[in-house]
Amino acid sequence: MYKRFCKRFFCLCAALFLLCGLLVFAVDPFYHYRAPKDYTKIIYTLPYYQNIGIVRNAVFDTMITGSSMMQNSRANWFDDALGCKAINLSFYGGSINAYKTFFDAALEGNKIKTLFFGFDVYTVTGERMADVKIEKYLSDKNPFNDVSYLFNKDVIFNYSKNWISYRLSDTYDFYEAGAWDSGYTFSEETVLKSYRRLSMPADAKNYDCFMEHTQAVTAWLLDCIVNNPETQFVFFIPPYSILFWDNMIRQGSLDATIYSLKYAYSELLQCSNVRIFCFLDDKDIITNLDLYKDYTHYCPDVNRLMLECYTLGKYELTKQNADDILDSLNKYAAGYDYDGIFIENDD
Repeated sequence: MYKRFCKRFFCLCAALFLLCGLLVFAVDPFYHYRAPKDYTKIIYTLPYYQNIGIVRNAVFDTMITGSSMMQNSRANWFDDALGCKAINLSFYGGSINAYKTFFDAALEGNKIKTLFFGFDVYTVTGERMADVKIEKYLSDKNPFNDVSYLFNKDVIFNYSKNWISYRLSDTYDFYEAGAWDSGYTFSEETVLKSYRRLSMPADAKNYDCFMEHTQAVTAWLLDCIVNNPETQFVFFIPPYSILFWDNMIRQGSLDATIYSLKYAYSELLQCSNVRIFCFLDDKDIITNLDLYKDYTHYCPDVNRLMLECYTLGKYELTKQNADDILDSLNKYAAGYDYDGIFIENDD
């Protein structure tokens, strides 16, 4: 009797366990096995978990990616402006390790005609970079590792349930799914309240202190670019507010940052399938704190403007003008009256 009970109990547990795996396989909230033919039907809520599956299984020809600086760029803007099939697969945090894994998967099928990459200053210098990795079971092609996905309690009880809930919703909008601007206030007052200014400027760092990281990142990108000559790589350099440069000066990082940017941009511009659009020195944007929610993150109007400038060829760096533009930015940032911002708002 006891043996029969144990046997039945074991069979029941095994059946439930298998049923959970089948549920995950059927729902596939991370698109690990399949994606809808119409990629706008994708339920997109978890970039670090879903991006690999989406780039491998969805059909599109233009990809937008980067950090939170690019998340508010609606893919349908690109569809309308460029006549393409675009998808925005940006990561909050923008980890180098995540980018490397993601780019490997995105480029392996040679299906992307144009890749728009928000190339953050922090990505170039490595300063304050998050170190978030994509789970190996999502990126490798070892089917035995799929047990970590199929029988993952969070996937079973949370992500699958949420995926079904979004699928049944009448209000879900694919083009808004990755954007974060809703619910935030963009204003000078908000920026100044959140900005923590260092009381005293630090001594200037060595001009080449970031170069080990810069050279490694640039070499990785060049490898991607050279091995994918049919893909156009478009780099958008996001326009952080003027307070970003105040922070760079107070950390002693301004000259070292500019030095690293010069190196990275110069190397990338050697490739014929690379275009770089630099908005760091757009003074109409960076000095207007009403466009920001903090000292780096801007409103969607700025994302739309970057796309418009791309279509018009404005703010494009070339081999001939890149160093001059960065030198001008360095001079402008070093000489700006930052104290005046705070004195004006104290009155």
